[in-house]
Amino acid sequence: RPLAPPLERRPNNGERPVSFAEQRLWFLHQLNPQSAAYNSPKALQLDGALNPAMLSATVEEIVRRHEILRTHYPSVDGLPVAAIAPPGQILLPLVDLSALAEEDRLACVRGLMARETRTPFELGAGPLMRLCLLRLADAEHVCLMTLHHIVTDAWSLGVLVKEVASLYRSLLQGEPSPLPELPVQYGDYASWQREWLSGKNLEHYLAFWRRQLGGQPPELSLPTDRPRPAAPSGRGARRTFRLPTEMVADLEAMSRREGVTVFMALYAVFILLLSRYCRQQELVVGVPIAGRNRRETEELIGFFINILLMRFDLASVRTYRELLQQVRRTTLDAYAHQDLPLEKVIEELQASRGGSEATLARVTVGFQNVPRENLDLPGLQLRTLVPELEVVRHDLTLWLSESGGTIQAAWTYSTELFDESTIVRMNEHFEILLSQAVQEPKIDVDALEMFTEAEKEAREKQKKNLKAAGRQRFLSSKGKRPGSIEAGSRG
Repeated sequence: RPLAPPLERRPNNGERPVSFAEQRLWFLHQLNPQSAAYNSPKALQLDGALNPAMLSATVEEIVRRHEILRTHYPSVDGLPVAAIAPPGQILLPLVDLSALAEEDRLACVRGLMARETRTPFELGAGPLMRLCLLRLADAEHVCLMTLHHIVTDAWSLGVLVKEVASLYRSLLQGEPSPLPELPVQYGDYASWQREWLSGKNLEHYLAFWRRQLGGQPPELSLPTDRPRPAAPSGRGARRTFRLPTEMVADLEAMSRREGVTVFMALYAVFILLLSRYCRQQELVVGVPIAGRNRRETEELIGFFINILLMRFDLASVRTYRELLQQVRRTTLDAYAHQDLPLEKVIEELQASRGGSEATLARVTVGFQNVPRENLDLPGLQLRTLVPELEVVRHDLTLWLSESGGTIQAAWTYSTELFDESTIVRMNEHFEILLSQAVQEPKIDVDALEMFTEAEKEAREKQKKNLKAAGRQRFLSSKGKRPGSIEAGSRG
């Protein structure tokens, strides 16, 4: 594995190369400039004595600190460059809804959140962050923040909210910023990535992913409730479940005994579930990772997230324990080669077979370990509002998170493909498989049952009805003249 050079600050003349991830999103935007599929919305409710001028000054300082929030992407000879604007005044428009009835205010907030989520950005002009402050009452506000994914990711939104809380507190008390200057910027990372992942280093990683994906990765044939639209809108929903406490305790104990992480154990069950649904033994699943395996990137805002494509073959797996070990090996190998972004892997696959992220990463599973947001502000109570409209970039994603002895499973899915009832049933099957696997890892995977009692009764009843119908047809056919149509003869 090549040793990466240090990530250091570089001279800035207002332009820089784009990272591989930025380049891919820029090209996707050119294909459909009116798409809002890569919008990243965030809504904060602020209850208490808010000072809008201080909040505006807070955001202005954050935009000064992070060059990526002043970046746009013009085209030069048909290719993108990252142009960095100088720091300037940030407008925080205020929309006063306090004169409306409470029910109308809430409806208006939901409508504005949905409108922001659906409104596209112009990458070539910028800015790529929109802000709006809604006043519901004197001591009740909602701050809408919408960024294009090319300048942010889930981790970045956590950094943004944390810095808002820290800076607002200091400005309100007349104190200097408590945040140290950033040693590097996202542009430094983009230039570093371009230089490092080239030549022999690039070929080293490409060789691994060629072996991992086998040249012809199978596409998942996950059954859907409706046909896939020609131009997906990105509209989706989220359904969250919490695993039973006793199941979590059994899962943690089993994981320790088998020498795997809790995520690996859950991942193995998800792979088995997909294999059953798709009726495939070979499958490729995407695993999103933060992409911040260097200390210098932890406090940066920017697009670092990567997706690792992992290929599994259940034909050689006899027990859940064997599947666990395959997941462990595959996951550790992929993490060791995570520096190569999905964009370069896709380029390699496109050259060989026309593969794409849209087809190879339709289903993903991830473990959320984004730093918790500090929402403690003087005189204010903050909470994150969950938008009713979920923007999804994959058909189906299972997000797993662990906190205080509990595990949460959040399914995000395309509402153009799946009904909510399908997701509820899928989670039931996931939990049933998991409950058996954690009790006996040596169990044969074919012996793992995934249906509920009600489903098993319905299936048994259906079998009996089909058997009775077949017997009735047989009895009805007796006595028919040979050669008649009723008897099934060709004569």
